[in-house]
Amino acid sequence: MIEIVRRTQRNVKRWSSGEMALRWTAAGMLEAERQFRKIIGYRDLATLVIAIKRDNDRRSHADATHTPDKEATILVKA
Repeated sequence: MIEIVRRTQRNVKRWSSGEMALRWTAAGMLEAERQFRKIIGYRDLATLVIAIKRDNDRRSHADATHTPDKEATILVKA
């Protein structure tokens, strides 16, 4: 992608502003996008994100309820 953006920007003779540089960079990225390959299983990425969030929430909830003080209390009672 970087090389395609460089090749696209090489055609510009006079840069008028930073905004123009951004436009040409975006144009090069759109050109490079045509050559990208799709990720196998890309349709399931939304499901993966949801599963990761659920797992993260479950782990953070378990960490919050499993503090060292509670563990020490449990060990003392046993």
